[in-house]
Amino acid sequence: MKKTIKLIALALVLTLSVVMLASCLAPNANPEKAIDALKENDYKAAEDDTILPLVFTGLGIKNVDTVVTGTAVIDKKVEHVTIIYFEEAEDAKAAWEKVKEYAEKEDKEEEDSDWTINKFGKMIWYGTEAAIKATY
Repeated sequence: MKKTIKLIALALVLTLSVVMLASCLAPNANPEKAIDALKENDYKAAEDDTILPLVFTGLGIKNVDTVVTGTAVIDKKVEHVTIIYFEEAEDAKAAWEKVKEYAEKEDKEEEDSDWTINKFGKMIWYGTEAAIKATY
């Protein structure tokens, strides 16, 4: 019985550690704070871009709450991030494959690009690692 409790406790600690790690690598969960962080890091930031929500709607992606984008040229390299905030986590889960396909088409860099796409909770984001870090 003691071994079972120890195993359950260990599994719980590992699960919580993974969740915390994933959330640390995610952009800010608050769109306003993400925009403020982008602007503080000299990114041109926009909230509720009128074009992207229409693109996502055309792809059949529903319940988009807010879209935040940020772009900057750093060391002669274009850094970009797009964060899609959904109304519910289930909406993000349902849209994952379509957004992932769209984001992969947007990656115009070489094969060794640091372009990434990820999902956590109510958000899906894609872009370069530097731009994603600029939203913290």
